[in-house]
Amino acid sequence: MAVSDILTAPDPRLKIKARSVTKSTAVQSFTDDMRETMYSTTKSMGLAAPQVGREFVYL
Repeated sequence: MAVSDILTAPDPRLKIKARSVTKSTAVQSFTDDMRETMYSTTKSMGLAAPQVGREFVYL
């Protein structure tokens, strides 16, 4: 797993509209990385894919 940099305003990537994705091994791996990123800092309560430079919605 990998910890990603968290993007902050005014980074333009935070304004890109997200697209829906379906469950896959790649998406599961990325969500695992997001979880690791979120727990790597005491400043976060949640994390959205655009905050780490990815534009998708997975529910």
